[in-house]
Amino acid sequence: MKKYNNLKVLLFIGASITLGGLITVLMDQNNRLYGWFITSLMLGLSFFILFLLFRKAGSARFLGWMMAAVFFLRLGLGITLMKTLPFAGYDTEQQKAGYVFFDAYRRDSQAMEIVRSDKPILTVFTKKYATDQYGGYLGLSVFVYRFLSAGDFRPHLMLILSALASAIGLPFLWMLLSSFGAGKWQKFAGWWYVLYPQAVLLGASPMRDPYLITLVTIVFWAGIEWQNRGIKPSWGWLATGLAGLLILSPGIALISIIIILVWIWLDRSKRLIPWWIFPIILVVIVTGIIILAYGLARQGHFVKDSPIEIILNWFKNAAAWDVSLTQGASGQIAFQLKSLPDWVQFPFIVIYGVLQPVLPATIMDTSVWIWRIITTYLALGWYLLLPLLVYGSCAVFSETNKILRNKMLWLVVVIWSWIIICSARAGGDMWDNPRYRSIILIIIVIFAAWAWERARLQKFIWLKRVALVEGIFILFFMEWYAARYYRIFGKLPFFTMVGWIVGLSLLVVVGGIVYDRYAHHHKQIKD
Repeated sequence: MKKYNNLKVLLFIGASITLGGLITVLMDQNNRLYGWFITSLMLGLSFFILFLLFRKAGSARFLGWMMAAVFFLRLGLGITLMKTLPFAGYDTEQQKAGYVFFDAYRRDSQAMEIVRSDKPILTVFTKKYATDQYGGYLGLSVFVYRFLSAGDFRPHLMLILSALASAIGLPFLWMLLSSFGAGKWQKFAGWWYVLYPQAVLLGASPMRDPYLITLVTIVFWAGIEWQNRGIKPSWGWLATGLAGLLILSPGIALISIIIILVWIWLDRSKRLIPWWIFPIILVVIVTGIIILAYGLARQGHFVKDSPIEIILNWFKNAAAWDVSLTQGASGQIAFQLKSLPDWVQFPFIVIYGVLQPVLPATIMDTSVWIWRIITTYLALGWYLLLPLLVYGSCAVFSETNKILRNKMLWLVVVIWSWIIICSARAGGDMWDNPRYRSIILIIIVIFAAWAWERARLQKFIWLKRVALVEGIFILFFMEWYAARYYRIFGKLPFFTMVGWIVGLSLLVVVGGIVYDRYAHHHKQIKD
């Protein structure tokens, strides 16, 4: 056994040094000897952390393969994009530097500005650096570039951390599903976590979102672990998760607290929340609101306005601004909105946002090849997941286990509320809207796994019908975008096309209900 453990240690070290050397050759333009050392060290530490979590989660071989897939898929894609975008993307500073997300480019640029100026890290929490509203992730970037990278710009170090953050979430998802007796969902939910395109792209970029996804997962697992077993170490994980969320995004910390408290309350027969927890929760909530308000406030407004006023005004202004951006970004949307009454325009934008990224539009897009691949990949993931969410939202009412039904109903409320909020906040934007949506990926994949299992028990009858409705939408819009971009086929008027989609979709749904009732009645007569 000791020889076997020594062999694993040597394997980790060898893999770290070899992969570190390869990444250094591809990415490092500075002192390559030091670059090789720090890259290999970070890889080695990443492998060690993931190995410990793998053991904590039960050492299932399948889990190990999935954790490796999460890490290497994201790291490999991140490096590939950074090397490909400069010559295959558009002629912009951001893409010439190899960045998919403009926020990541600006944040890294400001991080290096702070590093080269010798300003203290706490500078990131001032209003001067607006690329990161709360300063947490910018602070991490400054720390990495100043202390680990020795003042040199090595963006691949941040890619390693993003891939690590993504991979850390998977064993907690695995344990979470085991904690409430859903072990049979583990592989399905796990593969969605590994392969969901939006999560893959975010984990392949120096963005805070992979950290948020993992921290939400840790908070959810820790709450359920305490409820089921009362294990004291779960409080440490819960505190760590909430602290990380407060630093990176206090709004998500508040949402996570609400999600887990309601979940525990729905299954309160197991364990009641002790009274002394509520003052602590109140402190965390108040702290979160203050940090959130500070991050959202304009210069000078934090002192004049109350935190709640700041948050509400920000959301209202942001929603109005994003509607105007949506109108400006799409001439067709602006044209269609003009024909609608004022009270319908915002709901129209929200529905348009829910459908983003629009799969037919990405397939028929005329942009450069790399962006067509990226956007189609993102859209395909959402359009594969959407039927499960729609089907599950209806099927939940037929769940016979009362506690499980109530829990899944709560997830339905959380998921659709968050999707609508993201759509309202980011309008029809095809980048920020889906990115915000993915923050609660853990909630979405758990519910999707339940919906898949439910559909399997019902022989996928209604899931197929929901997918058929989505197929009708895709086919009509494929024709519409083909006529728009390539001048082929006849182009239906927009609302005429929408009428056809709604009519055929109702035919599928109503026809399915009538057929099922007829089949059920016929079976009763036959019996």
